[in-house]
Amino acid sequence: MRCRNLGKMARARTLRTKWGEISTAIQDVLDFVHSKTFIQCDKALPSYLVLIPLIYVRYHFVNAWNTAKDVDSYLIRCSLAGAFSGQPDNLIDALVKKFSDEKAFNLDDAFELIRNQGRSLELTEERFWQSGYAWRSFTELYLDSTGAFRDAVIGILAAVANQERVRRSERTRAGLERTRTQGKRLGRRRVDVDAEQVRSLRSQGLSWEAISQATGFKRSTCQRAVRG
Repeated sequence: MRCRNLGKMARARTLRTKWGEISTAIQDVLDFVHSKTFIQCDKALPSYLVLIPLIYVRYHFVNAWNTAKDVDSYLIRCSLAGAFSGQPDNLIDALVKKFSDEKAFNLDDAFELIRNQGRSLELTEERFWQSGYAWRSFTELYLDSTGAFRDAVIGILAAVANQERVRRSERTRAGLERTRTQGKRLGRRRVDVDAEQVRSLRSQGLSWEAISQATGFKRSTCQRAVRG
């Protein structure tokens, strides 16, 4: 019991000593949320727990935070899908460990870990409305999902959107067919990655981020090369 109390006291002293840096990290993450996403108030952010892994990255790896990509996708998807609902302690610990090992934030790894924890990232209509989201147009007053005709308005807009999707798909297919008849090659240019070099760097203990910087290829490209 005495050792446990001493441990708590030591953590408390560390917290007091580092609080200036910690509070700066927290504020930087909040500033990002307010400036880069639609989340402008507490009601739009169901849980602040989704921010803890980001605060960890910002506090420990400032350069990685400044160059991190897709942080907004992580925030919005996890918030709307309720990925941190219930008791997410194990999820938070796992994300912090993952980012600590990689010394950076990576969206693909984060989403894979969240799904492996048995948490859904799917955005269903039911989940969307349960979160309390709605919208109202200030230019077309009849477009309003907050009133009694919400379902009717959504149905009409869904039908219009579906017709536009069909027309866009038809135009895309016509354009692809025209390109083929002209003898042009479709798709991205093939990228040749030295899989043996990637395996060698990986065996030396380099992170995927470091391997990406060393080879000049994206992280996902290097991983696909190793998988064959």
